[in-house]
Amino acid sequence: MPPSRTHLPDRRLRQSTPPRAVMFQPSGVFLTTVKESLDECQRNGGTSHPVWFKRDPRVANCKAQGGVFNAALMHGVPQIVAGALEATKDMAADERNAALTETARQVMNQMPPRENPRVNKSLDSVHASGPLGRAHCVIHGNSNYQQTGLLQAYAAYSLLQTPPKRVGFASGCQAFGHRELLGVLRGFGLVSEPRLTVQR
Repeated sequence: MPPSRTHLPDRRLRQSTPPRAVMFQPSGVFLTTVKESLDECQRNGGTSHPVWFKRDPRVANCKAQGGVFNAALMHGVPQIVAGALEATKDMAADERNAALTETARQVMNQMPPRENPRVNKSLDSVHASGPLGRAHCVIHGNSNYQQTGLLQAYAAYSLLQTPPKRVGFASGCQAFGHRELLGVLRGFGLVSEPRLTVQR
């Protein structure tokens, strides 16, 4: 799984104007600093953070960057995305979804190999800043497909017992609680304790 870096800067109350999402262009790979080292990443690579926080009154703007440790795939993704967008721009919604699904299958269409915790690692680095303070949270993990499967299993388990905290399009944390999801990942040894640095 990728080193990822999410920015939630300027946590101020929004103005009266409605929130606006800006379409990003698949312009290639660039370098970012994650844990004092340079890593390759892409804008909004595989993330939905700008949508999740679009109507959050604490967040004025949000950027997400993500990547994978497979350099060849990383450098090929912008071309894959640009080609898929160009090929489907005039299609109806159902046709577009089918075409994009087929494009995704060309990248990964089979069960991934068994994960090795020493090799298959993850790193999440989140920065938030406001007028009078800032915070940085880092979470190290391993076995990303197992993390995904465990979160899906917990979501099903939770829904059998209680309604979600939020309905509609929402992040896992918004729907089931970030403490609950962190707790289940920690309980199965898939992530470390978060390292939180706060400046006030």
